[in-house]
Parts: sequence; C-alpha cells; structure tokens
Amino acid sequence: MLVMVTCRPKGSPGGARYRLLGPAFIEGFDPAARRFQLTGCVPALATALAAVATPEEQEEAYLRQRLALPLAVGEARAEYVVSRLARDAAFRELVLAEYHHFCCVCKSRFILREGAGALVEAEAAHIRPVAARGPDDLRNALALCKRHHWAFDAGLFAVTDTLEVRVSPAVQRAVRERFDLEEYGGEGILRPHSEACVPDGEMLHWHRRHVFRS
Repeated sequence: MLVMVTCRPKGSPGGARYRLLGPAFIEGFDPAARRFQLTGCVPALATALAAVATPEEQEEAYLRQRLALPLAVGEARAEYVVSRLARDAAFRELVLAEYHHFCCVCKSRFILREGAGALVEAEAAHIRPVAARGPDDLRNALALCKRHHWAFDAGLFAVTDTLEVRVSPAVQRAVRERFDLEEYGGEGILRPHSEACVPDGEMLHWHRRHVFRS
C-alpha cells in the first residue's frame, strides 16, 4: 500500500493537503481490534528509484518513508544508504524545508541565492546525535541557526514536551555580551510544516537527560 499523512486538515483555508510517504507492507492484521502494523519496503523502493533518481533523491524518499514507521533508535546509518554524503544532504534539505529555512528558536532566516546555488545559515540539528545512536529521522531533528545549533549541542537550552525553550541555568554563570538565548526561555519553537515531523518526545527527553545542563 501507499502511505500518506495529512499535513493540513480539512478545515484549513484552501482545504486539506496530504504528503505521500511511500510504499509499505501491512503485517499482523488483527480483525477484532482492527489494528495492523506497517512495515516499510525500503529496499524495494530504493531498487525502483535507483534507475531514475539521484542518490540524494533516493535518500529523501527513504527519510520520508521512515515517517510512516515507529522511530527506531540505533539504526545503522549504512543500512540502505547509497552514499553517506547523499544521506546527510537529503536530511539537511528535508529538515530545512520543513521549517522553511527558519531557526525554530529565534525565527531568523538568511538565504542568499547566487546563480544555481544558495547560501543558507540554518542547519539541520539532530536532537539525539548520531554519535549517541540517534537516527537520521525527521522526528529527531530541529532547524537551528549556527549559534543556537551550537548552544543546543552544548546543552545550554533544551526543548520541552510542549515544544517550549528551556534555558539552562549555566547560561547565567557565563560571561556573555549580546548572546541571544535567555530571551527565548519559555517561548514556543517554530513547528515544522508537517505534523508527521514534529520532534519526538522520547528524543527530546533523551536530550534533556543527557545533554541539558541542569
């Protein structure tokens, strides 16, 4: 079957919008409970795309399809990866597109288009880093400007389950001038375009437990 998710509800201006995530298999159907499990068929998808898509397009399809499945921690990055560079590039492009190239904390945006390329300041940040078995999954990601990407990785702020900024008390002990972080404490972050890409609660909890400077 093909899996789609709603990215804009029916009652919205302009009507409903849907995003195609890709194919999946139905397994373990329980007629009584009317429940089933979706299992992605990434190898089949990659095979079909290989002849017509670039490595980055194949990786984008893989990352989108992952949204139809439970978020898995500790997935080997080499699995189904045509190229590490392609995966990283696809991850970055999809994350930034979900946040329209804004930093989700300070809502800043810088895009300088020159010729066929563009200089973009925002970066795709893993909530649970790859080095700590964090998955390349759009639910394990935030779009952050360079300063707030560094601050997030350093544990100077975290994101709560209600998607609000929690600033570390360590910031007040630091020597700082014109360091824009404390003013965002308690404010909500910018949400991604698709609800399917909203930051995962378990990933946010992991960051608060293991990285945040309490």
